[in-house]
Amino acid sequence: MIRERVNTAVDAIFGTKSSQSKSTTDEQYLNVLRKADRPFVKTGQFAEELDVVQRTAQKRLNALEQNGRVDSESIGKAKIWWLGDSESQQPVGESGAKLLRACYRLERFEDTLLQAWRGLFGIAGFMLLIYLSADAQGLNLPFFGNQGITLLAFLLAISGGFGIGLWGVIRGSNKLLRACLDRGWIGTIGD
Repeated sequence: MIRERVNTAVDAIFGTKSSQSKSTTDEQYLNVLRKADRPFVKTGQFAEELDVVQRTAQKRLNALEQNGRVDSESIGKAKIWWLGDSESQQPVGESGAKLLRACYRLERFEDTLLQAWRGLFGIAGFMLLIYLSADAQGLNLPFFGNQGITLLAFLLAISGGFGIGLWGVIRGSNKLLRACLDRGWIGTIGD
């Protein structure tokens, strides 16, 4: 009883809604966008629908924008927000939110992995070109020798191939996870 009065007084004096602002999740903010009639929403609408002050909504939306989950644009004094390109367009329940975030992390990881393994293939190809050039001119390469260069290039190509295979497994797992989420077999996406 006393706590409610204190919170009400704090809300009235400072314009904060302390208890509600801590309990809202990122997915609740994103679901406001997903359920909106238009493809964008003004900051004030988040505050109204989530029962938080506009400043709190602005801070949370800025954090979501830094994470690439929403985009924004200022139009006059108003700021409008819309979902990031990789975000699901359907409302997401809390149980599906963790799985969906795992999908996004896997997508970033698989892109990084693919670039690394392609790099290994490129280095292996370059080393083979060095060997072929030296061999055609009858030169013996320093440090590793001609046989050492071919062995090193072969090992790099094998590790690159293994990495591309691993990338395929991760990508396939991510696609399967995303399809299961979209169909509602695991977690909750949609109403």
